[in-house]
Amino acid sequence: MDGSTASFSFKAGYEHTSQPEDDPAGSSSKGPKRKRLAKACSACHKSKRRCDGKLPCSNCFYASKECLYVDGNSRASLYSDIGKQQDASKPTRNIVSRPKTDQSPNRKRVKQEDNRVILDHSLTRELTSLFFAHCHPVRAVFHKPTFAISLAHNRVPSFLVFAICALAAPLSRQPKFRSTGPPRFSGRPFAQEAISQMFDGSGQLICDLSLSTAQALCLLMAHHITSKSAAAPPDPRYRDLTLHVIQAMGVYNIEPAVASVDSSIERECARRVFWVMYAMELTCSICPGTQRPVSLSDSQLRLRLPVDETSFELAVHYPSPEYLHVRVQCLSELGNFVRILSLYSQAELILSRSDMDSSITMADLERQAEEWMTNLPEVLQFSESNLEIQRSMFETGSSTGAWCFCFMHACYIGLSLALRAGKNNIPSQSVQPHWATSRLNLIMQLLGEKARNSMLMGTIIGIQIKYCNRDDAQIRSWCSDYEEACGLRILDIVSPLAGGGGAPGARRSLEGLQLRNSWPSSSPGPSSGPERHERPGETLPSLKSSGLLDSWNPGNVALRPEKASPLNMPVGLQWLADETRTG
Repeated sequence: MDGSTASFSFKAGYEHTSQPEDDPAGSSSKGPKRKRLAKACSACHKSKRRCDGKLPCSNCFYASKECLYVDGNSRASLYSDIGKQQDASKPTRNIVSRPKTDQSPNRKRVKQEDNRVILDHSLTRELTSLFFAHCHPVRAVFHKPTFAISLAHNRVPSFLVFAICALAAPLSRQPKFRSTGPPRFSGRPFAQEAISQMFDGSGQLICDLSLSTAQALCLLMAHHITSKSAAAPPDPRYRDLTLHVIQAMGVYNIEPAVASVDSSIERECARRVFWVMYAMELTCSICPGTQRPVSLSDSQLRLRLPVDETSFELAVHYPSPEYLHVRVQCLSELGNFVRILSLYSQAELILSRSDMDSSITMADLERQAEEWMTNLPEVLQFSESNLEIQRSMFETGSSTGAWCFCFMHACYIGLSLALRAGKNNIPSQSVQPHWATSRLNLIMQLLGEKARNSMLMGTIIGIQIKYCNRDDAQIRSWCSDYEEACGLRILDIVSPLAGGGGAPGARRSLEGLQLRNSWPSSSPGPSSGPERHERPGETLPSLKSSGLLDSWNPGNVALRPEKASPLNMPVGLQWLADETRTG
C-alpha cells in the first residue's frame, strides 16, 4: 500500500468472522468470491488447520505463536528474519521490499473483503482522541498539530490510523469493545487490519520506508506488548523493522544547518520513534523473569535525544543537540526520562545476575545517578510547585512532559533502592522506606485514572512490592487494574527483597540519591505494614523549613558538604528519621 489514505468506511462489521475457503455458498453472497489460499503458514500446515493467509494469521496470533510462511525453496520468508540489527554506521541491506503497484500480477497480498472492520469518522475521532490523551509513551512520536491537520484533510495512511485505534480501543467505553473478552484484546481487529495493509502474504513490508510506516510499526510493537500472552517474551520483529525504516530515512545523518520546519519536525519524530521504542524495551527488561541486556549497539544509542516538549509542539528553534551518554544538563522531558530509565534497567539487570561482579558497575551507576540529579533542570525537580504544574498539564492535550516527569522520578526511586540493595543494605521485611512509598503514592495520585493505562503503573507496583515490602489492599487493587490492562499479574512474579536488618548505619540512605530535592506530603496516601503512629497536631515540615527550596545550582550542589543526621538521613528531613523509628 502506498502512503495515500484509504476510505474509512469498510465492508462488514466489527466482529471478526471468516467464511470457509471452499464453501460453495460463498459464490452467491455479495462481493468478490474469496480465493482459495495457495499456501498456509508453517504452524497451520503442520497442525492441518485452516490458515487465513494474513501475517500473523489469526490462529498464530491468538495462540501467541510465531507465524512463518515458507516459499517454494523451503526458506523462511518472515520479516522477523531480518537478522541481527546492523551497526548504524554500516550500510544496511535492502531487506524490506518496496511497495508494489496494484496492477502487479505477482503481488501475494491476501485480502479478505468480508473480514474488514468498520472505522467511520465518528469512531476515528473518538479513538484518536483517546490515544493522544492516554497512550503514553507512544503518543510522543507524533507532532499532534501536524497530525490533526493531516487527519482533517484525509492525508493520514489508513494503516497508521488502524494502528492508533488498536491501542486506543481498550480505552473506549463502547459495549462492542468490551463484550468479546478482556478490554486489552479489543484492539486486535484493528491491529490485524493494519498488518494486512502493511505486509503481503509472504511477510514482506509493502509500505514506503517513511515516517508513517515507522510510527505504525512502533505502535504495533506497543500493542503486541500489551496483548501478548503474559508468559511470552516480547517479539523483536517490529523493533527490527522499525530500526531498519528509520535508518533508511537517514535519522543518523547530520541534520542540515538550515532546514524547513516540516523537515525538522519529521526528523524529530523519527528520533522519537527510536527513543520511545528503546524506552519500551528497557521497561520490558526491568520486568522480573525477563531481565536481559537491551540489544542495541553503542553506535545506535549515539542518536540525538528528543528535544523538550515546548520546542517540539510549538516548532520553535530547537536547542543544542543532547545525547544519552553526554552528562550535561538536558532540558528534554523525554530525554531525562530515557537517561534515568537506562540507569535503572542496568541496576536491575545487575541485581538479577548473581554471577556478575557488580561492585564496580553499581558504583559507576551511583555516580551517574548523582550526575543525573545534579543536571536535572529546576522545572523537572520533584517539588510541590512542579507537581501542581504537571497535574494541570495532565488535564490538557499536552501531557507527554507530565507523564515523563512522573516516570523519571519513579525510576529514580527504583534506582536508589536498587543501589542500596546492591550494597547489601537490604532492609528486613518489617522495615519500609516510607520516603519511597510516600513519593510513589504522590505520583499515583497525580496520575489518577491515567495510571492504569500506562506501563508506568507496572514499574511503580514492582518497586513498591520488591523494595518497599508492600502487600496491602491498595497494592492488590493496583495489581488487579494492571492485570486487566496488560495481562500481567505482578504479585506472581515479584517478591520482596529480604535480608538481615543489620545496624542502623548499614540501612542508611544513599546520600544525595534519596530526597535531595523531594518534598514531604501531609497526605502520602495509603501505607502498608506496621501502622504509623501519628502524633496529634504534628504536620510535616514545610519545604522551606526542610531546606528543600534552595535555588538550583549545579556547582553549589556538587560542592556543598552534606551533614550527617540521625540514621544518616539527608539534612532537613528529621521527620524521616522519626518515621523510621515509629515505622
